[in-house]
Amino acid sequence: GCHMTPAIPEADWLPPAASESNGAASDSGAPRPVYGWNDTGNADRLADTFGEDLIYCHERQAYYVWTGQRWQFDEFIQVERRAEQTIRNAFAEAGSIDDKDKRKAFLSFLNKSLSRNSLANMTHLAKKKVRGISATELDCDPWLLNLENGTIDLKTGYLRAHCREDLISKLIPLKYDPSAK
Repeated sequence: GCHMTPAIPEADWLPPAASESNGAASDSGAPRPVYGWNDTGNADRLADTFGEDLIYCHERQAYYVWTGQRWQFDEFIQVERRAEQTIRNAFAEAGSIDDKDKRKAFLSFLNKSLSRNSLANMTHLAKKKVRGISATELDCDPWLLNLENGTIDLKTGYLRAHCREDLISKLIPLKYDPSAK
């Protein structure tokens, strides 16, 4: 199966203790993570929300974004969209803050977080929170051919689903048809 390794080993980083949270729980019953009201907290939010769809290549100093078919080089357009969506999603959390002044301060913080500088800081800090790769890890398996409707393993001839773990950034704009002659 296709499995992606976690961006951050669990033992190296632990979220704040549950006692620091406001006591609100998510639908799963687990305590919701507590994020700092700063750029680093926002970067943590981004990595937690969209981390499986983002990788950062250090040599190219660029993000790649998972399209569902491949890892696409991103000139910060898609990652900034996700950063903005992360902050917009956080507005919903204000409803669980009972203290009126604290809620007002949180909403003010989120509005400031949507500024160009705050979003740039957030995406910059998230580079080390999402999976980092070397350029040599992309497209390194010569036996995988990526097409619109899946990836062909050229050793076996089988078409399989697109997979993040393959680290493929190229796509041939054709569909594989096994019945074609």
